[in-house]
Amino acid sequence: MFFVLRVEIMCMNTVLYMARPCRNKPPPYSTEGSPDCTKSAGLGVFATRTLPRNVRFGPYKGVRSTDAVSNYCWQIYDKDHKPSHMVDAADGNNSNWMRFINCSRHWSEQNLVAFQYRGELYYCTIRTIPRNTELMVYYGSEFAHRLHVDIGRYNSPVDEFGN
Repeated sequence: MFFVLRVEIMCMNTVLYMARPCRNKPPPYSTEGSPDCTKSAGLGVFATRTLPRNVRFGPYKGVRSTDAVSNYCWQIYDKDHKPSHMVDAADGNNSNWMRFINCSRHWSEQNLVAFQYRGELYYCTIRTIPRNTELMVYYGSEFAHRLHVDIGRYNSPVDEFGN
């Protein structure tokens, strides 16, 4: 079952920063070597102000593909819920800052959920995200396994990250 929330879709380029400039708009704050709590993931995206629950942003931009050729791919489904194509954001010239949002290692780190709307991928905050907090989404068990996320521990009530 799907629920439609009455929240405007808004581009969050104006309230987020990352270690590299956004190709569409410059972020309001630029940092070198932002603190990345997911050490093996690379760059991360951090809130520059508190973000309320149900803020939506996107779409996730990339090159349309039929194969998952990089770690920046999302599967897109057709209206019958069958796989349609992949969106690959590996090429920085054909993508946006959303590709730098990392996978959470435990449910307690997750503060975004991915959803598809009219054939494009968006993220939505699932709780209030404090300023300077990394935005984290769960990529799904198949991709999490490739990132060496322990799926058994992901849903456990206690995590090893102090949450």
